[in-house]
Amino acid sequence: MTWLDSILSKDEKLAVGLISGTSMDGIDAVLLKIYGFGTDTKIEIIDFLCEEYSRRSKMALQNIENDFSLQKLSDLNFIIGKEFADATLKIIIKNGFKKSDIDFIGSHGQTVFHNPPSLNNKYCSTLQIGEIDVISEETGITTVGDFRTKDIAAGGEAAPFIPYLDFVCFSKLKKNVLAQNIGGIANCTLVTSNWKDLIAYDSGPGNLLLDSMIFLATDGEKSFD
Repeated sequence: MTWLDSILSKDEKLAVGLISGTSMDGIDAVLLKIYGFGTDTKIEIIDFLCEEYSRRSKMALQNIENDFSLQKLSDLNFIIGKEFADATLKIIIKNGFKKSDIDFIGSHGQTVFHNPPSLNNKYCSTLQIGEIDVISEETGITTVGDFRTKDIAAGGEAAPFIPYLDFVCFSKLKKNVLAQNIGGIANCTLVTSNWKDLIAYDSGPGNLLLDSMIFLATDGEKSFD
């Protein structure tokens, strides 16, 4: 049995999930227990925190299109990875666990470019930074990532990102459920008891628009995040 098999075969897994949305308001870290697998998966959330980016990182992310070089992008990929790792260690220690207690980390990263098929460009691509090898080295925990790239490579939009999770969580209710997520870009999922009827789509601007409105209303003194 390989080290990966030993994780997959466990009936109960302890994991940390990491993501930062297009609003770049911070690094979301969740500590959770996962029971079972597939559509029978059950999830128990232990704790959640949102860790602010360092001022240097947030400014670099906000200005990445205007102040770009391959070196800056490469460096930022590692810097963001380190901050994701720090958020991971913080939530683990906060809840009295050891690093060795965690079975794996799942990290989405920070999206800096997204070019899905619906934009009708010649090529399709997506890019998330926050190097998972840095997270793995800093924490000593198995780390997986690159979740959106697989869907783009297979011809999908890679957004919304969590319809399958919505189905796993809400289909057991045996009723139609509309799950609305207000991220930087808002998206929603229509969940029924049949996964073939699953409908998901981006529904419009979310925190990005709210942030801009508050910034303008306060003459730049405050923002939504």
